[in-house]
Amino acid sequence: ASAQAPRAKSPVPHTLREYTVDFGHSIVEFSIPFAFSRVKGRFTSAKGTILYDDANPANSSVTMVIEAKSIDTGWPHRDEHLRTDDFFDVDKYPTIVFQSERLTRSGNGWVADGQLTMHGVTKAVAIPFHFPRQPSRSPESGWMVLNADGAVRLKHADFGILGGSTHNAWFDKARAATMADSVDISLEVEGYSADAASQRPASVEAVLQRVQAN
Repeated sequence: ASAQAPRAKSPVPHTLREYTVDFGHSIVEFSIPFAFSRVKGRFTSAKGTILYDDANPANSSVTMVIEAKSIDTGWPHRDEHLRTDDFFDVDKYPTIVFQSERLTRSGNGWVADGQLTMHGVTKAVAIPFHFPRQPSRSPESGWMVLNADGAVRLKHADFGILGGSTHNAWFDKARAATMADSVDISLEVEGYSADAASQRPASVEAVLQRVQAN
């Protein structure tokens, strides 16, 4: 009977490679209409890891941890206000965290569904993104490099970020009323993977080639 029973299919092995997000070559920007103009800014400090399955990108995942205090809108006085409990309250909530739960194909791109925690509130979000190119080896460092670009629109009130004038009397009700409900987020992420091949000096490579030839 056991000989006639069908054999269980072996699980398809994942070919996951771990990429460390290089924030020196990554951009997390935001833009929000305010009064009669638009405030633009970015976060300048973060850490992240991308687990990328080259054979099946749907098996991949991404984790990002952004330092809220690194917000930079180009005006120090405004940045100080944004760090207070009128907005991000960075002393109480120092990080903004995104953890993907699944990646799904969408046309020519992908969607990363996951949990975003900001200002002490966790919400499910879906971030459309695409890989502009296949991972490739950098000619300078020898590391494998992965790039991904995405964008998403969020309602800041969903995360309890309402704005206020407790720490800045200039931010009066009239100005607060002209702040848009939604914020546009754009992402350009680059990760690197320093594998054995990237650490192999030319002299070792030459010896290996001679060994293979012999």
